[in-house]
Amino acid sequence: SVYAMNAFVVNKIQVEGLHRISRQTVMDDLPIQVGDALTEMKSNTLITDLYQSGYFSNVSLLKKGHTLIVKVIELPTIGVIQIKGNSVIKTKQLKQVLLQAGVQVGNMYDATTLRQVKQSLQRAYYKLGKYAVRLKADIVPMSRNRVKVIFHISEGLSAEVKRITFVGNNAFSSSTLRHQLALSTPGILTFFT
Repeated sequence: SVYAMNAFVVNKIQVEGLHRISRQTVMDDLPIQVGDALTEMKSNTLITDLYQSGYFSNVSLLKKGHTLIVKVIELPTIGVIQIKGNSVIKTKQLKQVLLQAGVQVGNMYDATTLRQVKQSLQRAYYKLGKYAVRLKADIVPMSRNRVKVIFHISEGLSAEVKRITFVGNNAFSSSTLRHQLALSTPGILTFFT
């Protein structure tokens, strides 16, 4: 949150609301030091820089005399990850995808990253012909500013090729081209093969 603040010279900087992030980490991200004049433009830059650090869900500035008070609310950390409803792709493989995306126990919870992970998981299922897959992520608050992330997966049915049609083939017949494909339409022995 930002509000109009009269410019003043900062004699002291206090940071409130820290639990896991160190004060020094916040101070390193501040574009202002003790002795600098805090203007409205610097206030906006300060708030933007702290948001972009990726550690905070809320940042506000207060003035008390010549003391700048930076109030922050840290993003929660991931305490537990659960995956339910998967059978085609094993849990171990899904957790590897989550790990590569930075979603693991102990990391900060970020809704944007979670949306990207859901899209990646959906693409993985699409590659396996599971076009009706539905993914839902529930976020359950826990103690000490942690969250439980529960992925609910409904894999749906696999897509089946009913017919393959070629258009514009002049040099080769459709049956010749069909024999060159790895895909085929179901037949009598499809269940066994």
